[in-house]
Amino acid sequence: MDNIYLLYGESIRDIQNKRKEIIENSHVDDFNISIFDMEQNTIEKVIEDAYTIPFLSESRVVVMMNSIFLSTTKEKIEDDTLKKEKRDFTKLIEYINNPVDSTILIIECPKFNIDTKNPVVSLLKGGKRDFSFPLASKDKIAKYVDEILKTTNHEITLDAKELLLKRIQDDPLGYKNEIEKLLLYLNDKEKITIDIIKPLITETDNENIYSLMNAISSNDKKRALDIYYNLVDQDLEPIYILNSIIRRFTQLLYAKEILLSRGTKEDIQETLGISSGQAYYILKEAKQLDYNKLSKTLHDLKDLDYNTKIDFKYGSDTVIGFELFLLKQ
Repeated sequence: MDNIYLLYGESIRDIQNKRKEIIENSHVDDFNISIFDMEQNTIEKVIEDAYTIPFLSESRVVVMMNSIFLSTTKEKIEDDTLKKEKRDFTKLIEYINNPVDSTILIIECPKFNIDTKNPVVSLLKGGKRDFSFPLASKDKIAKYVDEILKTTNHEITLDAKELLLKRIQDDPLGYKNEIEKLLLYLNDKEKITIDIIKPLITETDNENIYSLMNAISSNDKKRALDIYYNLVDQDLEPIYILNSIIRRFTQLLYAKEILLSRGTKEDIQETLGISSGQAYYILKEAKQLDYNKLSKTLHDLKDLDYNTKIDFKYGSDTVIGFELFLLKQ
């Protein structure tokens, strides 16, 4: 199982970087790299590809993105056939027990808690190709900020500290670098204000994606495109941006349906498999959105996802597809 990797945890960027590292070290070309979004594909299709002989190369790489079926999160899949196929781990277990030497299989389960009772996870977890990428806790980051500012004799205003923590708390590896950058900018014993933080500490991916969703919901096409181009310029993968938006709009649509059925925050929490705090914010947001518009937006986003990844209508260019999606709104 030396050629089978399990990458999981809440740090999306770290998982992406680890995947890139594995691919770069494998020295394979694009013809021998297959990436499957497991919210759109079955395990059987992936395994068929894993058994494929490399083309003019010693190795090939097969990536299983968004393997939510390996997490504790409950999936809501409308197609019963697809649900059955995605939950059937038999072929994947058979492959893990008898893998192809020339295939490097990367299984990714980002943003969710891994299910240690899952038979696939049981086989791979604890091995030398098992990589966990948790986010640093908010308390740990806040404590670090307090300590480093105290030792460097800098005070910080309350609003500046809140913004600083908001922008660095989702970056478990990079937040120290952001603080070091801030300290290099400051004069001796200078007080840190919100006007200093804003231009120096950039928004996190989550903030920008949330802003992108708001721009889409409010039909602000120019702002949506500006945010999208900014995310792409930061080397965030277009497929991840699109999947994140689809996942969030799906949660909002489910939440809206629950509200229309006189459901509660607890019903939303249980259905989506999220925390009480997350359910509160999704409930608050869903109340402000029109059901029909929300449903249409999600339908159009899924069409974009299909046309980009399956039908190649846009030449597999998600950026062009997203521009056309916004023009239709």
